[in-house]
Amino acid sequence: RLSHASTGVHTSSGEGSMDASVTVRNLLGHAEEYNMVMEAGHQRSNAFKLQISKPRWLGRDIVLAADFGKQTVSRQKHSSFDEKSRGGKLSCTMGNAEDPAGCHDFSYELSLREVCKLPMRTASWSILEQRGLSVKSAISHTYTRSSLDNPVMPTSGSLLRLST
Repeated sequence: RLSHASTGVHTSSGEGSMDASVTVRNLLGHAEEYNMVMEAGHQRSNAFKLQISKPRWLGRDIVLAADFGKQTVSRQKHSSFDEKSRGGKLSCTMGNAEDPAGCHDFSYELSLREVCKLPMRTASWSILEQRGLSVKSAISHTYTRSSLDNPVMPTSGSLLRLST
């Protein structure tokens, strides 16, 4: 399929949410994939995420991907604050877990986080110390090697995953 759309409802942390997703493949004819996800909760939580991936970069077994998003999580019901974050992630995946050399995934993530809408008189000290803006910058590497006979219902083999 070149495109796919879906909708759904779910609960998370006691909040009901509705989501919609649209995926478009091979839009420019280079096997790329675009995915957009939107979510809205009944307690002011919402999220928007755009994902773009390019497999077989430079004709090799390399996947480049970029994710950009914005999220607001309402924690008013249990903790009396809201948490907003926006940012992005770039990743490069090389190889295949079933190959002898395994699969390497390198990524960099940058996000801006804001703890807001705090009741100053009743908020805990730990939450008050976190209020305002903070930056998260992370580099990660994951190595995966698999010799499982079946990835869904394995009966023999092993799986090794190391992450930093």
